[in-house]
Amino acid sequence: MFSVHNSKIKEFCALVEDIPDKNAGGCLIMCYSFWKWAGDETFCIVQHNRWGDGLKNNRAWIKGELDEASSDNHFSWKYQGEQYDSLGRCAGGEELWELNELGLIDKFCLSAINNSSWNYMFDRATAIPELEDLLGIDLSEIEWELADV
Repeated sequence: MFSVHNSKIKEFCALVEDIPDKNAGGCLIMCYSFWKWAGDETFCIVQHNRWGDGLKNNRAWIKGELDEASSDNHFSWKYQGEQYDSLGRCAGGEELWELNELGLIDKFCLSAINNSSWNYMFDRATAIPELEDLLGIDLSEIEWELADV
């Protein structure tokens, strides 16, 4: 974990520290959880694209050209000018895309989380209730079971 100076990020990372595989199929759920927990408007989603069509698909989704947002290699968030994921400060060396329209963050996250192909290592059925308890947030709009895509 990188050095983190922001107290809100430190607190979040400490709370979710023991959730397994959070960056192996759970990264966007962690972003969404932080957004709901922090309740701060200085937030945006950061999509990391190393390969595949995730970036192209999500740009098309924003324009209304696709019905569903897409997963990708990794998602992190930008908060108060710094980029983080659930392990702390996050550096991105790949093509990045930022979604900072607050009215779309909720819709984007839920569309991508519930309708896309994710790494099955992250156990939603165990992690989502744990996140709700640890953070005091409601994640009932996230599906626990992934359909085969």
